[in-house]
Amino acid sequence: MSNLGLMRVLTLCFALAGCEPTFDRPSTLIDRPSILAVQAEPAEAAPGDFVMLRAAAAGGDGPMDRALHWSFCTMPRPIAENTPVAQDCLEASAPWIVPIAEAATGPVSAQLPADACANFGPEPPPPPPGEDPLRPADPDSTGGYYQPVRVVSEVPELIAFGRIRLLCALPSAPADVVREFRERYQPNDNPGIGDLVVVDASASEVRLRVTWPAEDAEPFVVHDPRESVLRDVTESLRVSWFSTAGTFASDRTSPAGGEPSADNTFFPPNSPQGIHVWAVLRDSRGGMDWRSFEVSGGNQ
Repeated sequence: MSNLGLMRVLTLCFALAGCEPTFDRPSTLIDRPSILAVQAEPAEAAPGDFVMLRAAAAGGDGPMDRALHWSFCTMPRPIAENTPVAQDCLEASAPWIVPIAEAATGPVSAQLPADACANFGPEPPPPPPGEDPLRPADPDSTGGYYQPVRVVSEVPELIAFGRIRLLCALPSAPADVVREFRERYQPNDNPGIGDLVVVDASASEVRLRVTWPAEDAEPFVVHDPRESVLRDVTESLRVSWFSTAGTFASDRTSPAGGEPSADNTFFPPNSPQGIHVWAVLRDSRGGMDWRSFEVSGGNQ
């Protein structure tokens, strides 16, 4: 693979600092500028709706307060590309890059493209005359479709991508199922971290716990196209962990025994400097929240 090709693969990592394949470097380590997560509020919206966007920017010294450039990419990913978004989304001046905000240091308001469900959902537009019909996008396991959002930091140079869950029409279903789906489906809400706390600590390890309200594991319905029925399901939640030094027992943790919490063990280095730790809580429909705090090094 060429250096350019490798750089494009690395850049396409979906808003997760830990997705760079650097082999000897822990996936949880934040020792360079990174975007850990991109959140939309509300977490699920229809084309044309407004959402508030914010990003968890982090670096080796802790949370970063950097100006970010925001934009939508309206280019669907070609079937031949095995990447989270179309590689053409990297081209800043391309016509399919729709600016949202320039040099914003806080949350930004954005209106979802009117054709988002056509570009990334089950409603492809009519093909040009003489061309084959366009293939609709496939939903994820929760029935979701997603609009990519591009986040760029100029100093330091950094490109990351998040995604916004779309409210699109239910494809290929009888009218009665579509009607029932509209009546019963509850759009996703972001989960919210209640606490990120130290449960127990010694010189060699720190037991951490993230908690959230039990109702954040939301019930919803998914269309089963094989039998053309709606299935009742409940969201799953998991926590991704990051730190500026040290390691974790697990890079991702999930609730144990149905409790609205997830534990992890952090192993700090034997040094006195402050270490920043992040927990990013995600639900299975693309909603998220995050929290960070500072812990001491070894010999606490």
